[in-house]
Amino acid sequence: MTSLDGLHRQLNSPAANENRNTFIAKTTTNLTACLYQFLNTPPPPGVDGSASMIVELAVGIAANLPLESRDVAITYPLPGDIVQPHVMEVEKAALPVLEAQKGGEDGDDKDGDDEKKVKTGTLNKAAPLESGEGKDASESRRTDADKDTFVAALPKDSNRVRFAGFMALEVRGRQVLMKAPVWTL
Repeated sequence: MTSLDGLHRQLNSPAANENRNTFIAKTTTNLTACLYQFLNTPPPPGVDGSASMIVELAVGIAANLPLESRDVAITYPLPGDIVQPHVMEVEKAALPVLEAQKGGEDGDDKDGDDEKKVKTGTLNKAAPLESGEGKDASESRRTDADKDTFVAALPKDSNRVRFAGFMALEVRGRQVLMKAPVWTL
């Protein structure tokens, strides 16, 4: 305890605060870049602000944990990670099917705009449709692009994470406080 009392001035110095802000900025940039890999182009608004808030909260929690509790691990499973049953709980309810896994769909001829709409946060890397093309040509090109792009990128495997609903909290070597709810491919 004596050594911690001696470090009190250094831990609360302006240099420590500057290092903390630098760490938060760098980590926010890295998290945002990682999230952009899994989002549509253009990404939904507010990703930067949300990533910044997540990093600031994580740094604040870590800074206020007593040293004895620093063995707490907070894990967020990314898409494509292997399911780890001791820290992840596979959800029974299924998520909507990804566009790449739909295959050939025979939908109604409601609107040409339905194909152009893209939900924010979905995995979609097909080329944007041009307005001059007919429905059949664009549908066949999109299906081919989906098969080429996604079949290799996201193999249908029940041992891989498709989406995680929250983080996993674990005291390393002792117990899991909360399992991450995940959906598989």
